[in-house]
Amino acid sequence: MLTPNTFWVDLKAVDFSPEKGKVKKLDLGPQQSRTFSGDATANFQQAEPFGFLGLPM
Repeated sequence: MLTPNTFWVDLKAVDFSPEKGKVKKLDLGPQQSRTFSGDATANFQQAEPFGFLGLPM
């Protein structure tokens, strides 16, 4: 509620293919201080995929 900006991602501009697509994230900065407004598609940065911990047994 402190920064009620509206932003969006153009999913047609994102490469989801397994051959060329890369893991990316929208970095919100320290303590989520970075805000976005409008088209945020170009603000995604390459990132490491997170590890899946599995299901509890």
